[in-house]
Amino acid sequence: MSCIHVSNVVASLCPVCGSDLTVESNTGFFLVLPLENQLKELFEHSNIKDYINYRFDRVKCDSANIEDIYEGNAYKAIPGLKCNNNISLTWNSDGASVFNSSTKSIWPLQVVINELPFHIRRLHVLLAGLWFGTCKPSVMTYLQSFVEQCRRLEV
Repeated sequence: MSCIHVSNVVASLCPVCGSDLTVESNTGFFLVLPLENQLKELFEHSNIKDYINYRFDRVKCDSANIEDIYEGNAYKAIPGLKCNNNISLTWNSDGASVFNSSTKSIWPLQVVINELPFHIRRLHVLLAGLWFGTCKPSVMTYLQSFVEQCRRLEV
């Protein structure tokens, strides 16, 4: 696949590359869900920002145990994460068959905010992308948009 097919496509042809988008003609589709919009919505319309400082309260605890990502040395070595206005993300993906007898599979690209307490973090998993097809997604196609989004958010 040479083009990432964007989420708001309703027509049978891709407005970016002109490819036929009918299911019969394709080995797969990639849906991009802008991470910036999801994060903005989450921070503006929920109490998530109240939980971001949890990492600072948790680190003050006198414990030799590393119980979460923000208590590890690699996390602490990132200078920007010492500021309570900055966050970090963990992303993951894994494919699953759509149906038991189907040749089609779905590969969600999921993102969580590391600084949230675990019980809150797992309730706010963001979906940054979704591949649907008869084969595994190309890593370059699959991650290109996500990496570009993360670079824009880094600024």
